[in-house]
Parts: sequence; structure tokens; C-alpha cells
Amino acid sequence: MSHKLYGFSHSSNPVISQYVEEQLKAVAEYDSDLVTEQGNEDHAILNKHSTTPDRFPCFMLLKNGACKNYIHSKMSTEQTINWYKTKRG
Repeated sequence: MSHKLYGFSHSSNPVISQYVEEQLKAVAEYDSDLVTEQGNEDHAILNKHSTTPDRFPCFMLLKNGACKNYIHSKMSTEQTINWYKTKRG
């Protein structure tokens, strides 16, 4: 089982980009086996799986390349980690 967590922000918003980077880092520290990737509004995964790819920030969890869940929300670090834990299973 290979999980990957994506974090997406709009390239014109450096504040949200920094926020996404920090959240991905925090989740990766919680789960050292997790692969993370940061992307922007042009990322193919975002546009393929999200019904609202123009809303940011977005966190998307994939398992073996299939989308398990995603959320468009600005959360605290604790909330982001809890979201990840519940969606990873």
C-alpha cells in the first residue's frame, strides 16, 4: 500500500503556498513513510480528481495512484494530521 499526499495552492498566492508546504512537512514528520508533493493549479492530479480544482488550498490523498479523499480547507496542523489519519485508515 503506497500512499501519497498532495498539497495544492494557486501559484499567485505565496502565503497559501507556504502554508501548504508547512502542512505537508508536518504530516510527513508524523508519518515518515508517506510521500508528499506540492503542486499548483495546473497539476494534472488536481484537475483529474477534484470537482472544484479552482479552490485552494487543497489536500489530496492517493493510494496506489487512486484518489482516496481530498479536502479544500485551511486547517490547523493538528486538524491536517487528524484528517490524514482518518482518511488513510
